[in-house]
Amino acid sequence: MIIPEGTNSTFDNDYMTGETAVRYYNEDVWEELVDAVTFEEAMTMLEE
Repeated sequence: MIIPEGTNSTFDNDYMTGETAVRYYNEDVWEELVDAVTFEEAMTMLEE
């Protein structure tokens, strides 16, 4: 799975703010599961 940086969002919940949740997933959870690329790199991949 490829996640372009800066293209995900969420909202506050009972456990953390939306900002904290995005940072948590981007820096901790997805780091092991996905290739985080810049938006420009993702667009280049889609063109191939």
